[in-house]
Amino acid sequence: MNARLPIVALLGLLLGLSSLPSLAVHPQREQARMLAAQQQFGAALELLRPLVAQFPLDSDLLIEVARVEGYADHNAMAADLYEQVLKVAPQRRNDILSSLAWQSLWAGRYDRAAELFRERMTLWATPEETADSRRGLIEALRMRQAAEIARGDSVAALSTLDQLDAVRSRDADAWAERARLLGRLDRNSESAAAWTKAIEQAPERRHEWLVALAWQTLWSGDAQGARGLFTEAHAARLDLPESWRGLAQSCAALDRHPCAAEAWGKLLQASPDDRPARRGLARALLWSERYDDAEAEYRRLLVDQPDDVDARQGLAQVLNFSGRHRAAAGEFERIPTPADGKDDEGRRVSHARALYWAGYADKAMPLLEPLEDPNARWLRDWRIRREVLNYASATLDYSEDADRLSIVAPSATVGLRLSPTDTFEVNVSGASLHGYDQPLQSIYSDTARSLGFVVSDLNGGNAAAAARTATEVYDALTGKLSNQRVSSVPGLNELRGDLDSALGRDIRAAVAANDSARLNSLLSTPEGSALIGRVAANAQRVIDSQPAARKSVSGTEVLASYSWRIGEIDSPRGTLRPSVGLGVRDYDGWQSLAWRLRARYDPADLWRIDAEVGNGLINTIGALRNRVTYTSTSVGLQYTPTPRWEFASSLAFLGFDDGNDRVRLTWRAGRAVQLQPTRIVLGMEGNVFTDSRPWDDRLFNRGYYNPDRYFENRLFAALYRERLRWTYYAKAAIGRYNEVDGSGSHASGNNYLVEGWVAYDLGPGWQLRAAAGLSDSEAGSPGGGGGYWRRFGSLSINAWW
Repeated sequence: MNARLPIVALLGLLLGLSSLPSLAVHPQREQARMLAAQQQFGAALELLRPLVAQFPLDSDLLIEVARVEGYADHNAMAADLYEQVLKVAPQRRNDILSSLAWQSLWAGRYDRAAELFRERMTLWATPEETADSRRGLIEALRMRQAAEIARGDSVAALSTLDQLDAVRSRDADAWAERARLLGRLDRNSESAAAWTKAIEQAPERRHEWLVALAWQTLWSGDAQGARGLFTEAHAARLDLPESWRGLAQSCAALDRHPCAAEAWGKLLQASPDDRPARRGLARALLWSERYDDAEAEYRRLLVDQPDDVDARQGLAQVLNFSGRHRAAAGEFERIPTPADGKDDEGRRVSHARALYWAGYADKAMPLLEPLEDPNARWLRDWRIRREVLNYASATLDYSEDADRLSIVAPSATVGLRLSPTDTFEVNVSGASLHGYDQPLQSIYSDTARSLGFVVSDLNGGNAAAAARTATEVYDALTGKLSNQRVSSVPGLNELRGDLDSALGRDIRAAVAANDSARLNSLLSTPEGSALIGRVAANAQRVIDSQPAARKSVSGTEVLASYSWRIGEIDSPRGTLRPSVGLGVRDYDGWQSLAWRLRARYDPADLWRIDAEVGNGLINTIGALRNRVTYTSTSVGLQYTPTPRWEFASSLAFLGFDDGNDRVRLTWRAGRAVQLQPTRIVLGMEGNVFTDSRPWDDRLFNRGYYNPDRYFENRLFAALYRERLRWTYYAKAAIGRYNEVDGSGSHASGNNYLVEGWVAYDLGPGWQLRAAAGLSDSEAGSPGGGGGYWRRFGSLSINAWW
């Protein structure tokens, strides 16, 4: 019992009651009163309890015994006696209401106590009585709330707290009490607000409540605010090392993973055996792209506890995001299926992604089929499923260049998945070229210009000079036409015959010997003059016989190919993906066989080797008119040591049908300065090639670019991003080139490239794609002028079913 009447008051009360006639007849009551006055409450009650049983309707007796029971701290028995008084003498309610309320409170009957205190506040209005009732009501509600909290009924406790706050002023402790209770109910935002109120009312207690405020702020979703509070807490060395945990979780929620890794590290310095903290550190290192460090932490967790499923999954994620997809798939396979057979959906998605990135979409699909999570469905239906379905595409390409050549090239492809590993594909492509036959035009113009010199020399009376020039024309035509693969060149074959007749063996011998006297002697005869005159007459005829400048060529190619896969994802020898293609080409009646052998080999994670052997044509009017063909053999190597670094190089050998052999080397090195959400890569790329038989004045230009050697190196920046249905790619490059032609002339300058594409998914089975680009040489360089340029664009639609 929390309050006692003074002993003197008790004695007075008992003596007063002794004067009542109804009690005077019980001598043992007098004795009980004397014992109670001596605070021998147990002995007194042994005398009084039998009297209660004997006189249960005597309200005075009941009240007297209830008070003694209360002084003996028998609060429940006291409350029961007061309740009995209310039944036998309800008119005495006001006499005992206060005592009944307090005894009910001390007996743990908080609801009854609160009810009685409220009634007493209503009935009595004196300030003292109202204050006493309010104090009792507050105490009853507080104790009821404590009991509700103890049994875990936080909802009831909050209701009681609301009643409590209605009858008291909310000081800092009241706000703190509310904050704790709201926190237990996971009403974190309200809890954080209550802690803030508590600190506002008692700023001197900020450090006492700061950590609790920080946790509730974090759990309410305000990670930024929580980070500042935890930073303040650990700066003040409050609740260390746990405040490091809060800071780590706040940084992780903000995707500030390096910050999280630092905080987890501080926590582990103080508690090195804290496995949740070590998991947090490993996770933060993973998302900080510190894959080697993350792998080390996950492996440490697995050494201590090999059956740690979370650590095993984390290790698999590290391997997958670091580019080691095959190893990642192996780690996912080591995770046991739960006893109930229900695997974690997030784990299934991660496992499927590893298989997909490793090139095994058919293995990934079964993991995703039953899932209904929106992200899993997107990955399954809009990405991975496309790799196992039949497919078709239609594309229209257009390009134009500085040589006034424009190409329109439509194409269509259909692919059939014969099995998870085998694909049959048919591609039909066409090309319509419009422009100028530059090699043919040049041979006419060069010959006509030289013949003009012959005419000038003859008109000037210098027959010897005219003979020398005519001989040079004859020799050039002989060399060029011998490399010409067209049966007839209007005017030029006839001109060569005329020159052969006009010059004759003697004149050519004199020219070769530089014997001017002999030349003058041969040409001074009427027959000699007539022969040289015929050469001059041919000049105008050659110019008049030039073909029309505008030319066009059209053709188609049909290529059927079959590809398959050799090797499973766990094969120690890697995976080989060969492809065989065979078809036919037809360009304005010129038909040729098209063939191609390709192979992609993935020997291990991070490495890729590509090889190809096949034949091809050069898409220029001159090259097609001259029926230029080539056979190529190439091999390429790609190494990606980390997701940020990439290196690639290839070596190719091209053998042209005119005996020219080309050796070409390409290279590329790049580093991603940003991985998410947009991948941005900066790097360097270039190529160099040499030709064994470059074009010069002695060889006919057959219509394809054919210098002695060419070198190009440039810096580039590229970006790539996927955003829901949209996918973007853009690239810009600038560099220098150096070229040496067949005559030994050098050319160099700046060049640049801008290109990009965008794709939009109309649905899981449909996609639109558009691309465009521009390349140029010497554009905007200090030397001025614009060199060779090319513009291109394409539009395609892709379908899967």
